[in-house]
Amino acid sequence: MNYSLSLLDEYRSLFPILQSKVHLAACSQGALSIHVKQATEKYVHSLMMEGTNWSEAIQNVKNQKESLHN
Repeated sequence: MNYSLSLLDEYRSLFPILQSKVHLAACSQGALSIHVKQATEKYVHSLMMEGTNWSEAIQNVKNQKESLHN
């Protein structure tokens, strides 16, 4: 694979820790992306303000399964 340097830099910018550290871990506690942080904050906020919304959670799972099959 031959990726352009700008594409790699763009991808690395999604992981703030990579600006100052070399991250070598290859486990479940990898570098946290901006998108994961935002989704986690949204999830926690919804739990605090609305409680558990099972119908939305099930729909999200279905949507993710469908996106993996396409």
